[in-house]
Amino acid sequence: MLLDVVTAVSVRLPQGSGAPGLHAPTSWERAWSELIFGREAPASDAELVGIYQRAGASEAELADALRQGFERFLVYRQLARDTLSAAIESSLPRSVECLGPRCEEFFSEFVAIEGPRSHVLRDVAEEFVAFAAESWRRDPSLPAYLTQLARYELGRVALAASEDDGAPVEGQALGLDSRLLFSRASRLDRFDWALLPYVEQAAAQGGPTPGPQSYLTYRKADFSLAALELNPFTFQLVQSWRDGQSLQDGLRSTASDHQIPLDDSLLADVAQLLADLVERGVVLGARGP
Repeated sequence: MLLDVVTAVSVRLPQGSGAPGLHAPTSWERAWSELIFGREAPASDAELVGIYQRAGASEAELADALRQGFERFLVYRQLARDTLSAAIESSLPRSVECLGPRCEEFFSEFVAIEGPRSHVLRDVAEEFVAFAAESWRRDPSLPAYLTQLARYELGRVALAASEDDGAPVEGQALGLDSRLLFSRASRLDRFDWALLPYVEQAAAQGGPTPGPQSYLTYRKADFSLAALELNPFTFQLVQSWRDGQSLQDGLRSTASDHQIPLDDSLLADVAQLLADLVERGVVLGARGP
């Protein structure tokens, strides 16, 4: 029966949605959707009957529900909601801590109004943030950094689950005209708070320090995550390379924007940066033509 619960959890498309490959929800699925995602759980068999009748259930489906009784459906409801809540907390541990008791409030609104659309449990946290972020931004009682914190935590989850890069590129020389090939399991982010130490500390202590921060986060060979804090020049330089500019063009444009001379000292620093990115597996080699 737990598999039935999981099936019902994934059914949130409205009738007539027209989504390719998806059918309109059956009466059984509509009933389960209200049972699990509805604001109020059924408190009696009469309320359970009302749910099934609103879903257009058949007499056989209604009789089966009554044989089980509303108390059993309360167990299924709690199991399903606990599964979704745990998926959110696993992906957004610091964000959930920031929300405190109000996390349950936003979670209940999410499942009642929007609910999970994806069949992949890992996607629930992203859907939850997409639903709640605007309310968080407008709420003066919540930390101003909350939406950016949630975005950073989601990014780390995406990196952990991203595709492998395949066999490493070996023996390939990088020239000034080379365009760099970056690992799929890497990303650049800019934030208005020092989120990295806040996310990585064993236990949250206060909030993150305010101030602009830029990070290059990547997945290591052992599948753990690591991050480099980048200054504004380095961030723009790496971003230019990721956007497809050649080593030479990216360096020239970034140095010009920051009014930094292209002297031997800068070239040595950039060479060291590039070697470090290659060693860390962030840069895999040169892109193909």
